[in-house]
Amino acid sequence: MINFRFSFLLLFLLSACDQSIQHQDLIGTWKSNKELTLNSINQSKSENITEEHKDIWPTLGFGEEIYEFRKNKVRLSVESNRDKHSYIGKYRKYRVFEVTNEYFEIESYDILFEKMTVKRLFRDGDCFYEYMSHYEFKNYYCREDNDKEL
Repeated sequence: MINFRFSFLLLFLLSACDQSIQHQDLIGTWKSNKELTLNSINQSKSENITEEHKDIWPTLGFGEEIYEFRKNKVRLSVESNRDKHSYIGKYRKYRVFEVTNEYFEIESYDILFEKMTVKRLFRDGDCFYEYMSHYEFKNYYCREDNDKEL
């Protein structure tokens, strides 16, 4: 009976360690990738994307947004500092719900909807993307650093 309890405890601890190691993959600085995002927009079959959208979106700051994930807080900043919204540059809490080889599922404060939301950040090489479901495209962010201690 003691061996069973010990084995169960060891398995639990190992799975918890594995989750925190995988969570470390998210920690760091991620910059919006304009080229990958615009390619995804151009490949989208969504009827919600008009030609006007395709003309305007390249000027809207793709490639300028920067996410900084720390152990339990995240902040969004804009490189050009042209976006003067009050949420820009402020840290807010986030929580990781699930980590797989395909995605991170996190809960964080959604600045557009002004409430806590759960979303998936899909892994793609040294990048991740948020799937923008209304427009059916991928908004890409690629790693700027490898500092896992932030």
